[in-house]
Amino acid sequence: VFYRINAQSRIFEDVFNKRQIPYRLIGGVRFYARKEVKDILAYLRLIVNPQDSVSLQRIINVPPRGIGDRTITKYAQLAAQTGANLFDTLGAETAELNKRAVQSTSAFKKLIQDLQNLDLLLPEFIDAVIHKSGYHELLAASADESDFERLENVLELVSISREYTSAGASGRQALAEFLEQISLMTDADNAKTESGDAVTLMTIHSAKGLEFPVVFLTGLEEKVLPHFRSLNETAQLEEERRLCYVAITRAQEQLFLSAARIRSQAGETSYNEISRFVAEIPAELLDKKETAARLFGGYTDYLNAPAPQTKIPPRASRPAATPAKTIPHYTVGDTVLHDTFGEGRVLKVFGKGAEQALEIQFARARKSLLVKYAKMN
Repeated sequence: VFYRINAQSRIFEDVFNKRQIPYRLIGGVRFYARKEVKDILAYLRLIVNPQDSVSLQRIINVPPRGIGDRTITKYAQLAAQTGANLFDTLGAETAELNKRAVQSTSAFKKLIQDLQNLDLLLPEFIDAVIHKSGYHELLAASADESDFERLENVLELVSISREYTSAGASGRQALAEFLEQISLMTDADNAKTESGDAVTLMTIHSAKGLEFPVVFLTGLEEKVLPHFRSLNETAQLEEERRLCYVAITRAQEQLFLSAARIRSQAGETSYNEISRFVAEIPAELLDKKETAARLFGGYTDYLNAPAPQTKIPPRASRPAATPAKTIPHYTVGDTVLHDTFGEGRVLKVFGKGAEQALEIQFARARKSLLVKYAKMN
């Protein structure tokens, strides 16, 4: 199974774990083993259980808060001496620690307590933890492009929470249930072995020079493959076309090409048209298939089929997607402010009302977003 970027592996990992299908991940780290994902999960575990000293020590200085190893050691010693847990000792004044250390640990303790008191639906709660902890700002402000991908991995936890929690779930009990689900996934990951028959997951870059009897090339959508960062640069677009060619030519016997009509990734739900590269493949070489559901235009031109009238129904396990508040209407040229991507300008508008979608140019990315799901104003 090939995909363009590592963040796309998560859904395959989850489904293969659920169905007990052996797989191996090549050239990357399993989703739940990625540092940034483990950091946010540590925040969530500490919120549920303040006595989890392992999670506490992992993230007490992430992002940096000026809390060093010496400070943590001193509070750990105080906890051992008094019989209290480490979290409860934070912020206590002691002759061995300066005022700054006391203030920093006290502020961290208050942050966790404030997060414990939030009463939000689980996806919104996890999003609040990512922002209020400072983790979002840490990655969003970085000039390192790899940090942008790490931010997408972190926000993917918001998408996961919509899949693994019951409709309307909120509170610490819902969070505990979510963490239990993640723990099961992590345990399944840890039990994997690299021997024997298994599905191979890898980015297209990792597939160079390899061949397989059967290949699934996934995410054949505009802004995924080709990647959104390549759309305005001819040379980069040609590199994306070459990558697609590399992926296609890895198949020895069978090749499956797939695209998602609606993609929930990095905490956002968006729609993309099918990749232009599909239209460049001679029609006689393709056996085209399409499900009955259809949301926006752009697909029938590729598939040469009448436009179905039904819409994709929401998954039963997710909270109602449409918020109670009135959905704003946007026009081309409008300026928007997004929680993750910052300020952007509307380039294209698709659909109306609750089904309106926008193509928006942000400072670091061009995104297609469904208005009813996007966190912006």
